[in-house]
Amino acid sequence: ENFKKEYMKMQVPFPTDTKNIGKSVEAQATKMNATAKQHMAACESMKVDAGKMRDSLRKLPPFDEMIPEIVMAYFPDTNMDPFYTGEVPKLEAQTMLQNMAPKAHWDFS
Repeated sequence: ENFKKEYMKMQVPFPTDTKNIGKSVEAQATKMNATAKQHMAACESMKVDAGKMRDSLRKLPPFDEMIPEIVMAYFPDTNMDPFYTGEVPKLEAQTMLQNMAPKAHWDFS
């Protein structure tokens, strides 16, 4: 009971902001809020643009049905070859030296 009375009598002064740190923090907070709002607006704009791109890509025919002219018109920066199967045909020039050149052993020791 006595401790409670002493505790209630005690007054701790609120610290004073001598270096005006509170004002600088508030200024930084308002600046960051403005930056965050600009970032949110930019993200919303990008979201709208991405939705338009998605809708335009959905209107395209399936990739299997595209002719090369359509592929090059819509994807000019890519090297998309719809007829590429992954197999590289062996040309005569590639195999000529393998078949005709004599096997030689070079000793450089």
